[in-house]
Amino acid sequence: MKLPVPNCFFGLLFLLLAVSCSTTTESIDYILGEGQLRLEIANTVVSETTPAVTTVLTVADVRIDGVSLPGFRRQTIQWGGGAQAADVLYNGSIASGSYELVELILDPGTDDQGSGPGCYTVDANGQKHALDIRAGGLLSIPTYELVVDRNEYVSGLLSIQLAKALQPQTASGTYTLQANRWHRKWATYIPQESQLASSR
Repeated sequence: MKLPVPNCFFGLLFLLLAVSCSTTTESIDYILGEGQLRLEIANTVVSETTPAVTTVLTVADVRIDGVSLPGFRRQTIQWGGGAQAADVLYNGSIASGSYELVELILDPGTDDQGSGPGCYTVDANGQKHALDIRAGGLLSIPTYELVVDRNEYVSGLLSIQLAKALQPQTASGTYTLQANRWHRKWATYIPQESQLASSR
């Protein structure tokens, strides 16, 4: 003789299936979805005297976890000795996920106009000095758990203290850029639907 199956059993089974499907859908959205990333770069002005009046850096590529950001174009950044607004390196879409490393690839030879040099300093007498970039121009900056969820907008600031990062090389008259002087800051929020639609 078959015993009747309580209705609550079917209800519980339906609930478990619904939760499972919802979790799977959310996982797929997290993997396949996109968020927005705005990445800025700035010089943090401190009380110490910067050894150069002007510093010029040309960023040839920006990679996150080894993958170049889509649509990034070579950009030359010029910093004076005083405070100034941050420069926007990238403002666009990025695949949802967790990231650990930002890489800036500097080009000491060519700027964003095709002229040279690409990275240098200018002293108080107007003289240009080549900027010595180690590791083939690769600057690796740990993100410390940058997470981009689907439809989220993440704003990031990469800052450096040039007063401490520029090390003069007396013999050659050049400067060395210390790669370990970078700092990072991330802010995340969910934009309005109108903002998401305009960014697509």
